[in-house]
Amino acid sequence: YAADIAFILDSSSSVTPFQYWRAKRFVRILSEYLNVSPGKSRGSLVTYGESPVVVFNFDGYNSHSEFRNKVTNAPYLGGEPSISSALRAAGTLFSEAGGLHPWVAIVVTPWRPKSIQDTRTLEAAARSLLNRGVWLYVLSIGENPYVGWLRPMTMEPSDAFSVVSYRDLPANIGPVARYITSDNCEYIYTGQCQCQKYGPGVSYYKSNILVIVWRVSHFI
Repeated sequence: YAADIAFILDSSSSVTPFQYWRAKRFVRILSEYLNVSPGKSRGSLVTYGESPVVVFNFDGYNSHSEFRNKVTNAPYLGGEPSISSALRAAGTLFSEAGGLHPWVAIVVTPWRPKSIQDTRTLEAAARSLLNRGVWLYVLSIGENPYVGWLRPMTMEPSDAFSVVSYRDLPANIGPVARYITSDNCEYIYTGQCQCQKYGPGVSYYKSNILVIVWRVSHFI
């Protein structure tokens, strides 16, 4: 498995510094499952509070060890969350990425929409990535298993996952990573990285983002 993967972490006041540290630890572990290493998958990191910060791009490290260290040292930002602007920053990263790998974005956030307009704004930002050929998955963590508000951002309901609590997340890293890496797709390159997915009588283009949503009240 090889992909260009943008990890997008919520570093706003919606999460505590300790929760942010846990998010970064999650990225470090998941990156191993997704083969982030020179010559294999490429990783980048975007964090956001009131505005996004590109911590490093796809060519911003020389080894997996350096990748892990840069993730660890990414500073906490605080402020109100601006997830849509973070998605737009990721779009810029992909437009500059080049290469033949499929594109994946992974968003880690406790954000929940407060209104229909919030959902529409997020969906519009996500669609901009989808239209570039970026693949979308959703992992929602919280006691309420409902993830329907995120499903408009995915091509299939099965691409949205729910985990009861944050402490259950480590046990789910392997299953989620296996789902991502074994999805029945054939990648083609047509100026953008896209995935044509084949099933019984099915042939369509599918885009890819993994959005990991943590419910703050269940982190600890």
